[in-house]
Amino acid sequence: MNALSIERNNFMELVSVQSEKDLLFLNEINQTVGVPDIVIDEAHKILSKHFEDEQYRYTLSLRWMPGSLVQKNEGDIVSVELAGEVDRYTNFEVKYRHLGRIDKAEVQIIVDLEKKVPVASKRIMYGETKDSESIHFGWVSISANNENLVDSKNLLIGKTLRKSLAAGQPIRYADIATEIVISAGDEVKLLYEENGILISITVQSRQDGEIDELITFYSEKTRTRYLGRVINQGVAKWEKTL
Repeated sequence: MNALSIERNNFMELVSVQSEKDLLFLNEINQTVGVPDIVIDEAHKILSKHFEDEQYRYTLSLRWMPGSLVQKNEGDIVSVELAGEVDRYTNFEVKYRHLGRIDKAEVQIIVDLEKKVPVASKRIMYGETKDSESIHFGWVSISANNENLVDSKNLLIGKTLRKSLAAGQPIRYADIATEIVISAGDEVKLLYEENGILISITVQSRQDGEIDELITFYSEKTRTRYLGRVINQGVAKWEKTL
């Protein structure tokens, strides 16, 4: 008996001691055979319809599968369908023949999804204006349900960042600065409201800020630092005392 046959026998002995409700974690198995391969192939066909764009690429691997399903023959598989949303861990429903009837089981597949998006070609500092040389395209791991990355290089040219980026790091829409209405060093009215009473103190901005951005301020009078939310040009709302 060769090494592959011994490995397969050991695999099937492990599966046979599992109840039908137990899950077999396939990432602990060195050799996948038969049904796991069929399920992966069918899942790949399904996902290829979701990610037809050349901006995407992905790899699939089984996370778990019921032991009763692993023991079936390839010809017993009737269908594989997506069960829910596509995510890092994606569920599929597998229908298969069992004792003259059609049964179904759920399996989970790890989807390692990447998207080709603009990334920093070098370190970009906060407030720096981006040009074509500072941005190039690169593959970035993403969550299929959480895509807020900028995917057009043209949207970034001439824009500034609200934070620094390391080389190879992607840019989110939230990272792009809009119009700066408060600059570092500006005198600003910091508003504080409690129980219907509105108090205004004059502070100095320690950072540039756009509308709705949280930045720090300093008061010479109170010798205290504050965190405030920019409301408009020269006006911010107190958030907390630092």
